[in-house]
Amino acid sequence: MVNNLFANISDVKLHIGGTVNKNLSLDAMKVFLSSASETFIIPKIGRAQFDFLVQDTPSPSLTAKQLIALGVLKSAIAWFAIYEYVQVGDVQLSDAGLVRVEGEHTRTAYKYQTQNYRRNCLRQGWQQIEQLLEIFDQNVSDFTPYSASEEAANNNRHLLRYAKDFERCASRRLDRVTYEFLVPYIEDVEEFWVRENLGAALWTRLLAKAYDTSANAYEKQIIRFLRKGIADFSQSTELVGSLLQVTEGRTVITEKSRDDDSFNEAAPRADLLNATFNQKRNWAEKYFARANDYLRANPSVFPEWQGFLPLPTETVDTDDENDEAQNVSLFPNSNYFYGQLPVTTIPGARLKML
Repeated sequence: MVNNLFANISDVKLHIGGTVNKNLSLDAMKVFLSSASETFIIPKIGRAQFDFLVQDTPSPSLTAKQLIALGVLKSAIAWFAIYEYVQVGDVQLSDAGLVRVEGEHTRTAYKYQTQNYRRNCLRQGWQQIEQLLEIFDQNVSDFTPYSASEEAANNNRHLLRYAKDFERCASRRLDRVTYEFLVPYIEDVEEFWVRENLGAALWTRLLAKAYDTSANAYEKQIIRFLRKGIADFSQSTELVGSLLQVTEGRTVITEKSRDDDSFNEAAPRADLLNATFNQKRNWAEKYFARANDYLRANPSVFPEWQGFLPLPTETVDTDDENDEAQNVSLFPNSNYFYGQLPVTTIPGARLKML
């Protein structure tokens, strides 16, 4: 269906601008248009809303807002498709292996040029998605498939719903690409710090008023405070959580090595492993505890449940009875601790780092 969304290659060029070689064909782009939709678009807006907008032919029944959304959607697909295409577009597979494509008067781009171009395509694509989500949220009656979807519930469960709001609260330049990397940390902070200490009732009330014009002055003020705290705290947790990457079954740290934006992969140091391990383990324990409480509260819905086994406990030293936890509790109602490394502490014991 998506392959019929663009009439010709000129239609694709219309949405990305810049200089595009006249030899680029729509046939060469079709697989990337489809891949972009499945990889980037549908997970954010839902298949039902995507299918509603992307029809075999433009439907005359679409409202003015829906036609605007369709244009933004086409732009997002085009940018993401180019992002995917550029990675392989300058090479061909032959019986001699991969060869570069060059002409008498043309040369392949330098590596840094390709990387910068792809980075811009990715940023532009995600910015279009953010614009699309804003259109959906501001015109609920025109986009009921999205409003009723699980994707909408996931997108709208945060006090900081858009990258531009996070940027304002964090006092730093931040695009939607970076925001998407921060979303898991935003969710962790909201779940285990903010919601836990506000209580479910007040959290639900403020979340409903975050993007509602009916919020009063007091609600707006507390929402502003919370947004600033969430922005700063999620960045601090991301500093640890993003240090390492798991790639092809290996845990590595990536470092920029040259001016052409190339990166080297290396084995991480023990302190980085410890920091990441402690943080991820503690988030996991908190989520399992939430799942445990939810299952206990709904035994008739989950009669098969037999209870969680506790996670294995790390070995600790208890020789010195005068040892106290070095981290101070951020909130009195939480058993989570705030410090350089968020770790589980055991009263009267000293944690032994792995």
